[in-house]
Amino acid sequence: MASGSALSFSGSPSITSEKLNGKNYMSWSAAVEMWFLGQGRYDHLEQDGSQVPSDKAEQWKQADFQLCALLWQSVEPRLLISLRAFKTCHTFWKKAQSIYANDIQRLYDTANKLACLKMTDHDMVSFMTEAQAAVEELRMFLESSEDIKKKLDQYYMVMILRALHPDLNHIRDQLLTSHEVPSLEALTTRLLRVPVPQSQETHETIEPSVMVATRGRGRGTRGGGRGGRGGRGRQCSYCNRMGHTQENCYSLHGFPSKTANISQAETSTSNSKFTEEEYQEYLRLKSNSLAQSSQSSSTSTACISQSMAGPNSWERGSGRQ
Repeated sequence: MASGSALSFSGSPSITSEKLNGKNYMSWSAAVEMWFLGQGRYDHLEQDGSQVPSDKAEQWKQADFQLCALLWQSVEPRLLISLRAFKTCHTFWKKAQSIYANDIQRLYDTANKLACLKMTDHDMVSFMTEAQAAVEELRMFLESSEDIKKKLDQYYMVMILRALHPDLNHIRDQLLTSHEVPSLEALTTRLLRVPVPQSQETHETIEPSVMVATRGRGRGTRGGGRGGRGGRGRQCSYCNRMGHTQENCYSLHGFPSKTANISQAETSTSNSKFTEEEYQEYLRLKSNSLAQSSQSSSTSTACISQSMAGPNSWERGSGRQ
């Protein structure tokens, strides 16, 4: 088909069955290029018609409009809204390329596809087909006419972005959608400046310290009722014993119930009438009280025995010695 002649199609021609959806630019563009090459009209993608001889310009424009209409049909309607203003193949092609052919995004998708490649069943044919497709996509990118060193730097950058923590996905997305792709050095500088959020481990380390400090302050306040740790300098006006006051005197108010629930006592320490120190004081008082009772009982028993035996018992005892 001559480049300057009008087009004639039978039926309903279609460039590709895979319409451009915003994520498949690479496969879509490859299909479009192949179709235009097959039709002998590839120059319509690369030229704007200014170089066409004047005697063939009208026919060239007519053919270009027909081809551009086919390009419109190869794009999903929701994307065509932003491309419908471009009515020549060249302007349409370049606009779609500028929007959807972000090199760094394309490289990221290709590298990620290859890195995530995994054989999930025993279908070796499908696995190798997918693997070869991923390799070819990456190879096409790296073997373009652009400087290979720059391409490799972009590849290294993509692998770094892929390994970032999920909390930094917004940084990755900003870089992948930016108009200017940063160098590897610029990426390193930018990532090192990103503030790292506090980890959960840091919170778990700090929180117990705060709790301990709070408990410590609570003890001081609770102990203030009886002088805290220095409360042993006080004297009860009821029993004259040291270490407590009359309002907390066990001899006056009675002892705590022995059947009290331990867990309830632990959770309500701040509201309890007796502190741990007071309870220990109670145990000491109880021990002293039992000792005094035992000593009094022994003395009374000795006196009773002596009075019943009478004075002769001393004499008999003396006679044995």
